[in-house]
Amino acid sequence: MADLRRLAELEKKGDMVREAADEIEHNDLCETCGNPGDLLCCSTCNLVFHLGCTRPKLERVPQDDWSCAFCVASGDVVKNIGKQTRNEALIAVREIEALKEEVRTDESRRRKSPRKRKHAMES
Repeated sequence: MADLRRLAELEKKGDMVREAADEIEHNDLCETCGNPGDLLCCSTCNLVFHLGCTRPKLERVPQDDWSCAFCVASGDVVKNIGKQTRNEALIAVREIEALKEEVRTDESRRRKSPRKRKHAMES
């Protein structure tokens, strides 16, 4: 009888987790490059990515639920992930952060560049 109660509790929790996942409102812009488009949604959090912006890079859209490197690295997906899987996810997170910084730097340069040209022309 205790096993049946435990099973009922687990099923109820599973339903609550599925409902919460269905209610996640995902971002509108890619976490890596900050652009809109066809985006892959993380099943665990609200982050979205272009297929080419995922790390590790994906060649095609996964058939099943997919969790981003941030969720895998944090252990939000599976608490007992292997050390190698977690290390790979941590490396992927660092790559994503480096790409984000590169995008921010490029945008900053583009914003500054027209002003410099205009100022030089006025001189």
